[in-house]
Amino acid sequence: MVGGVFGLVGTIVLGPRIGKWDAEVDEAEFAPHNVGMVCLGTVILWFGWYGFNAGSALGITGDNVHVTQLVCMNTTLAAAAGGLSAYSLIL
Repeated sequence: MVGGVFGLVGTIVLGPRIGKWDAEVDEAEFAPHNVGMVCLGTVILWFGWYGFNAGSALGITGDNVHVTQLVCMNTTLAAAAGGLSAYSLIL
């Protein structure tokens, strides 16, 4: 909740980009994304989820490696399903 509140406050303080809502500005100049950065962020987030999910399962169960393997497989399937869902929205 703290992160969400600080994100909201930061967004309110910064406001919209300068020139974003001017009538004479071309909207293509303010493209909403950068494909390279989106891919890099996805890979970093995916890698972090492996550490969090599998690491917490391994810490709880001790020597039960099969639980950690199941958690890794579920993480992979969830990321794949999310990627396919997002890709289907662009088509």
